[in-house]
Amino acid sequence: MAKSKSRKKKSTPPNGGYKKFISDMMNFMNTFQKNTQPPFDTAEKRRIYDTRLQLRRPDAADKLISVKELDIIFAYIKEMHRKPKIKITGRNISTYQILLFYSYNRGIERRCEKEFGKGHIECAALTQSGEELYKIFLQHYLVDIFAIITRMSNPTYKFYGITFRTASFIKDDLRFELVSKVSATPAQKKHINFNGHYRPAYRLGKATATESFEWIQFLNKDLPETIRTSHQTYSLYMQAHAISRLKERLDLLDKESVNYTIWENTASTTNFINHKHYTLLPVNVHQIRIGYFVVEPIDDMLIIKTFLFITHSCTPEGDKLKEITGLGKSDISYWKIDRLSTFVNLDEEKHPKLIQLFTDAGMQDLALLKDKDFDIESIQTANLDKLKEYLETSHNYKEAKEEDVVIHA
Repeated sequence: MAKSKSRKKKSTPPNGGYKKFISDMMNFMNTFQKNTQPPFDTAEKRRIYDTRLQLRRPDAADKLISVKELDIIFAYIKEMHRKPKIKITGRNISTYQILLFYSYNRGIERRCEKEFGKGHIECAALTQSGEELYKIFLQHYLVDIFAIITRMSNPTYKFYGITFRTASFIKDDLRFELVSKVSATPAQKKHINFNGHYRPAYRLGKATATESFEWIQFLNKDLPETIRTSHQTYSLYMQAHAISRLKERLDLLDKESVNYTIWENTASTTNFINHKHYTLLPVNVHQIRIGYFVVEPIDDMLIIKTFLFITHSCTPEGDKLKEITGLGKSDISYWKIDRLSTFVNLDEEKHPKLIQLFTDAGMQDLALLKDKDFDIESIQTANLDKLKEYLETSHNYKEAKEEDVVIHA
């Protein structure tokens, strides 16, 4: 009996097959701009589909990336690809719909060139429009992937990096792809001596869009003068205790939101605050100050020892609240006003005096939390500009070279 041959399972592209892609494109264009163009014939549709920008499943850059992880990342990409979030002409559309718009524009552009010839003013306008659509698509697609790896990078497990090969406009009849490669760097755990007691801590890195992984480092000159030493640079570590306190006090955040919050508040900040004899690093969620990391230098390391909610003593706002109300550490814990969920659910109309006390202590922005969502996508969307800025500085995707393009005849 002949042995059955195993077939390699092909991953489903985010934009589906031929019939679905063409149907989606025409339906979207009819809705989006009440299209008055003559419908494409079969040959035009096939050419649009065959020469579309294709989005491949990410590849593994090394053996530290499993097939399961790539499947998870690709599933996220397909999910984010279809969520309306790009505002154009007063409405939100998805990254996928931008791709449909771009493909439709290319089809009309080819029709124009066939009728009037290349260089005609109408065709040139379509070319320019297509290039703008491509740039919009590329920016949002790459930000989507970068958002995914920042939420998946876990300091107690592994960090992820991603590189892109971006397709450029070369020739009309060539099919081209947008290819990404995902790499990984294992977590680094160290037991650090605190006054004779060894405590576990994890080195902090940052998700990147470059070939090499980056561990977070601070220059001596970037630290407050009160904690500078003879070392020129400091690696950043976070105690396991601090991670536990962050999860406990930001109790509405899931694992991925915690991962992203750590990245957002450590990847590119030197905004240290001196308060009493403590050195604090502000922690924001939805661009709202909700607490501080307490940091301390030990040798050539900067250690995040714990996370304090903004109402805790030893923070500027917490000490002010204590001065106004007399509330101590045990009171803060008893009334659970050191939890994110408390402020999200706080009824302003029922407790106006309490709200006024928080305002007097400089915590007025906490009242804005009740209007926020705390799933990972909402948190990242609120900080989209930082993701874009960080991506652009770590990977200049605007200068894609012709040799970087993956081409299929």
